[in-house]
Amino acid sequence: MSVYDGTAAASGRAAEYGDAVEALKEVLRWRLPPADWQEVSRSVDALALALRDGGAEELLDATTTLEDLAPSRVVRAGSAPEEEGADPQLRERVNVLLHELTHGGGGSRTNPPEESGGADSG
Repeated sequence: MSVYDGTAAASGRAAEYGDAVEALKEVLRWRLPPADWQEVSRSVDALALALRDGGAEELLDATTTLEDLAPSRVVRAGSAPEEEGADPQLRERVNVLLHELTHGGGGSRTNPPEESGGADSG
């Protein structure tokens, strides 16, 4: 089932979908200590659940939680921990969510469609 579930969801959650898309795109750019990725993974799972089963408030909360996990830009000299990008499995889950958000309803790239238009041709 697509994350787009009709006109009510489309009109009420367009901004939340856009925020979720931006947060997920950022995750793919992050470099974090290996231990921090577990919490990011749980947050991505919570966002996926909010997209499928939650309301606008749950989606906003999940997106905000994910954004709060972004790497800090301030690092004490000589104390930078080893950092790495997301593992391939997490990257795949993020990419699937991005695809659902941007193409799942057959509508625009960042907003849910106002009406179901059938399958996406791209």
